[in-house]
Amino acid sequence: LLAGGAAIGSYALLVPLVLLQAVTAAGWFRLNGMWPARQGIALAFLGGLVADAALLAAGREHGPTALLGTLGVWVLLAVVLQLRSPATGEERMYGLMATVVSAALAVLAAGHLAAIP
Repeated sequence: LLAGGAAIGSYALLVPLVLLQAVTAAGWFRLNGMWPARQGIALAFLGGLVADAALLAAGREHGPTALLGTLGVWVLLAVVLQLRSPATGEERMYGLMATVVSAALAVLAAGHLAAIP
């Protein structure tokens, strides 16, 4: 799907890319036995969508900057989300790592948009 979308153009690549980001965000929590984790999944998926928008707005030449900026903001949001959690310290750390990694994978998947055609 990604190869077919990339052959057509950047905007056609968005459809399979958003699907990949959704599966990545939900799959990472499922893989770690943290199902359902609606807030973390939504945060990771939204991070991927914001990274897509940032890359399309900034262009390919500023792709790494857009990805790193989005990733930095999303790590901060994940920390704030976990600080608000009533869970124990160990559970918070486990949730924080799952949320940060899920968001990082979803954001880095947007790097397909920055690839040279």
